[in-house]
Amino acid sequence: MDWLGTCFIAALVGVCGAVSARSDARGVALTLLASVVLALAVKFGGNLLGLFSDGQIAEWLTVVLAAGVAAFAVRMAVGLEGKRARQSTSERV
Repeated sequence: MDWLGTCFIAALVGVCGAVSARSDARGVALTLLASVVLALAVKFGGNLLGLFSDGQIAEWLTVVLAAGVAAFAVRMAVGLEGKRARQSTSERV
């Protein structure tokens, strides 16, 4: 899988994670960016360390897993930020 394919797969996983969380536009953009960046970093690191080469199943699995982890992390961070904002607003009233 080349770099464009990695970006496409990571973007697809990131958008699916963001849409399933019903995120706003900022959450979707953050999820998309984090998924692509982490997937590219994992692909580069795996190739650099010789863990896998282009097109192997291990590469596909690690890219999808990395994008999913990034989407989950952003989803949790955005959710916690929204929860804190709602709590601070309710305390002011």
